[in-house]
Amino acid sequence: SDPLGRPREPEPVEFDRDLYGFYRAAIALRNGSPALRRGTIDFLPADDAARFLAYRRTAGDETLVVGFNRGDEVHEWRLPADPGHRYVRVFTASGADGTVVLRNDGDTTVVTLPPLEAVVLQRRAAE
Repeated sequence: SDPLGRPREPEPVEFDRDLYGFYRAAIALRNGSPALRRGTIDFLPADDAARFLAYRRTAGDETLVVGFNRGDEVHEWRLPADPGHRYVRVFTASGADGTVVLRNDGDTTVVTLPPLEAVVLQRRAAE
């Protein structure tokens, strides 16, 4: 029964492969990343109106930036250029390829995130 004592149908319980895949990927990323496990953390400028939050984790020569779009609209996140380096997407919360788009705009990397998406970018030396 529910909290008011009314009868309630039991909800079926079944294995959620998508959720399981997300957790496996997130745990593997964390286990393979010194920056995520024990790196310093610096919060980047947020956009409260857009419900966007970002931070940077650094350990040794590994730097990751993480962005969360908790809003209902597409968000363009602008990362200042890092001379001699580029950003590469290594993880998205949805697990879908192509949902997060990176492009260069002069001295800025523009990251386009759909609503309710998160991304982890790795800073790498430019080739």
